[in-house]
Amino acid sequence: MIVLNAFCIFIVVMGVSSIRELIQRAQMDLHTGLFNKSCCNELLKNTAPLEATAVLVFDLNNLKRINDTYGYEIGDIAIRDFSNILRNATQFSDFVGRYGGDEFLMVLNEKNLEEVQCILDKIAGDVKVYNAMHKKVQISYAVGYALSDGQTPTTLHNLFMQADQAMYLDKGRCHREKE
Repeated sequence: MIVLNAFCIFIVVMGVSSIRELIQRAQMDLHTGLFNKSCCNELLKNTAPLEATAVLVFDLNNLKRINDTYGYEIGDIAIRDFSNILRNATQFSDFVGRYGGDEFLMVLNEKNLEEVQCILDKIAGDVKVYNAMHKKVQISYAVGYALSDGQTPTTLHNLFMQADQAMYLDKGRCHREKE
């Protein structure tokens, strides 16, 4: 009887563990370990009133050139390494997701402009260190962000749209600087 009970407990524990693993896999981008596009979209549907929140959108520059020159495997490494830089710049409670092929979404709760700038500075510094160590493939990115002050009603989706527009302006600036 004890063996049967132990076996039943084992089956239940393994089932719960498997379900948790399946849920985690359904939410994660397996290549980067960040939340996947589905999670990003689900988060952006949230219409709850926001406290002080920042939404940042990142896009890697020149990924097509990296893929064409060095191959997709090297491009995938650049994506993974940039993902690690983003994750390391945030707290565990912050949301960092892979929104598309080389686009990333970051949602920071209870952050003001100064705190967002500190995170952006950390990312820029980490990319600079990365590029010094990886001469062959350099990471370059565009970023845009938008903040909620907690006073003016807005949604995550609205902040995302503002941040995305700002990112495309930054991307255009990045390309002009190289000309």
